[in-house]
Amino acid sequence: MRQPRSSSDRRAPLGANAATRPRAARGRTDATETPLTVRARNVELSDAARDYVQSRAGFRLSRFARPIERVSVRFDRVRSIGTSAPSIRCRIKVVVSRLQSVLVEATARTVELAFGDALNASSRWVNHLQERRRKVRRRRPAATR
Repeated sequence: MRQPRSSSDRRAPLGANAATRPRAARGRTDATETPLTVRARNVELSDAARDYVQSRAGFRLSRFARPIERVSVRFDRVRSIGTSAPSIRCRIKVVVSRLQSVLVEATARTVELAFGDALNASSRWVNHLQERRRKVRRRRPAATR
């Protein structure tokens, strides 16, 4: 049975209370219990930047929190062709139950810009997969006995 969600649940940060129990033991979770992993390679991420990632991911993805199993965000420094300044690449992987995983990558000058672009794209893709699942369910004929 589905529990009613308040508007505050839809804006909660992802992974705030994520347990270490496996997904099968947890069952469907709300946004605060959906695991979020943030990793950085050759990029300095402050605690404020990690909190920003957690809160923005919750803002954009919490409405899909029940079917989402986990979210992984990775940052690394890359060299852009034609420019001397290095750029930041953000990769977001969203694992959705019974659907294909969403893997999105964006590159920008700052962590916030790269993360924002990748997060918007991943939110659109998760929404697209959910809509496609709903359309397939509607097209199935009713079982006759």
